[in-house]
Amino acid sequence: MLQIDDAEAVLRRTLAPICEAAGASYMIEVKISSVTDKDCVAEEICQSAEKLEATAVVLARQKHSYLEEVFEGSVTKYCCAHCKHPVTVLH
Repeated sequence: MLQIDDAEAVLRRTLAPICEAAGASYMIEVKISSVTDKDCVAEEICQSAEKLEATAVVLARQKHSYLEEVFEGSVTKYCCAHCKHPVTVLH
């Protein structure tokens, strides 16, 4: 299982150089939540973006089966619909 330090290291290694080359400021924040409901997780992401006054939210989309997507929805879908900041989805 990917740990917070590992996730931050991956993001700093892959995303940070792109932002720096473009002259864009960035902040990497990785959180682990005990909440398991997808809508609650997504709502927490949107609230964090609001609190941090984020320029954008970048999400990595997980692959789900068609039925999982229909019945469970997704964090990505919720954030795209409800977040007040631009959302970029990495596939």
